[in-house]
Amino acid sequence: MRLFQLGAEYLQRADELLSRIHVLSKNIKTLNGNEQIVMKRRILSLYIDAAECRRQAKHLMNYQKGDIENEQNNF
Repeated sequence: MRLFQLGAEYLQRADELLSRIHVLSKNIKTLNGNEQIVMKRRILSLYIDAAECRRQAKHLMNYQKGDIENEQNNF
């Protein structure tokens, strides 16, 4: 598997996490008290995971490009 393809899978996972966040955010209004707090923490955790997936995807998808730029800078 190429790194670019792996990066694309990370982007797909980030989109899946954002979709899950959207569903949970709609349902948070039906909760009350402690349940709402727990759900907000869960949503925050999912946002962090999605951001990390996007960061990893960007790194993987640009990895080869970075290698080429580093080689050019060494000459």
